[in-house]
Amino acid sequence: MSTTTSKGIEKPSLDGSDTNDAPYYIGKVADWLNANPGVASHTTAERNALVGIDIWQGRIIVNADTGLLEVNDGTAGAAHWHPLALTSYVDASINTEATRATAAEGSLAGAINTEATRATAAEGSLSTRINTEATRATAAEGSLGGAIGSETSRATAAEGTLAAAIANEITRAQAVEGALGAGARFTGNEPAPLAGAAPGNGTVKITRQGSVIVSVVNGSGGFAFGFHDAFANGVVSVLISPGDNASGLASVVPLASNYTLHGGSGVAHQASGAAVPNGANIRVNYIAVGW
Repeated sequence: MSTTTSKGIEKPSLDGSDTNDAPYYIGKVADWLNANPGVASHTTAERNALVGIDIWQGRIIVNADTGLLEVNDGTAGAAHWHPLALTSYVDASINTEATRATAAEGSLAGAINTEATRATAAEGSLSTRINTEATRATAAEGSLGGAIGSETSRATAAEGTLAAAIANEITRAQAVEGALGAGARFTGNEPAPLAGAAPGNGTVKITRQGSVIVSVVNGSGGFAFGFHDAFANGVVSVLISPGDNASGLASVVPLASNYTLHGGSGVAHQASGAAVPNGANIRVNYIAVGW
């Protein structure tokens, strides 16, 4: 019989007792995504009232009282919220861009609506994109049932639950629609880019956001990661954070000199300050702004 994930989503049992009713389970996932739009806006009081399946380790929100992105690095039973750690150049860039976006478009909500309109013009609707991705998965893996089985296996190997795979898909969807405010325009006075050319005055900002599983490649905790979609011209700022606590992962630090249009690198540490062991697989979340 079917079971549910830690976030209350119904999924087929892995013991083979369920029928292969892929549309039914996709509908359950779609309903959950519709009710839980990823990076949501909450006041401090609303955030503190989150319980049960509405709070998990690694969840990111926008604090409506402070205007800051906050992450829970505790658990559902013992939440610990704090602002995402930023390097100095990223902090300055994000604060500057937030001020410009407010003056240019009125509010983060205005930017999101603008990006949603562009996404609609470019791809018709989010449902069209979901249908397109479903078709690609069918062609690549033989059937939708096979794709679901494959994604379940990957999520189990990476984080042990189907909920982790769903959270990753939410992040990718937000990257497509620019949920963190893409759509603002550069003024031509930005700091030197991390990679590629500097944007000109009036150039439209592009935001890439995602979550990737990478391997530590040396004894210093070094790793490299790629953006899900490369930037065409330049990268202005990048924020990275731990996506889970596998192998004792507690913090990640970007290496600004190693960024390209396709991705970057950093070092991973455990809570004790020691490097994450060479060969360990870890999850890294990223937010990048470029053009």
